[in-house]
Amino acid sequence: MTLSLATLASATVPVPSYDPAVVAPAILHFGPGAFHRAHQADFIDRLLATDPRWGIIGVSLHSANGTPAHLADSARTRQQMLATALHEFADDTGFR
Repeated sequence: MTLSLATLASATVPVPSYDPAVVAPAILHFGPGAFHRAHQADFIDRLLATDPRWGIIGVSLHSANGTPAHLADSARTRQQMLATALHEFADDTGFR
C-alpha cells in the first residue's frame, strides 16, 4: 500500500495526529534527504501536532545519483510527502 492522505485511515503504521491540510509552510529546507527526513522532519512532525504553522518546503536541486530532482522526488509526491521512519534504540524500537 502506498501511504497517502487517502489511505491514512487504513494505514498500519503511525499517522499524523494533526490534519496535514491545515499545515502552513514556514521552513524552507535545501536538500531534504534521508538525514533530514529521519531527524529534522521527525522533530517538526512532533511540533505540528501542537502548532500547524511550521510546515516544511523541501528544495532539492539534484539527487545523489544525478537524476533531476523532479524525477527523484516522484515517489514522495505520490505519497503526498508522507513518510514513515523506523527508530531503533537499545530499549525501544518502533515506527513513527
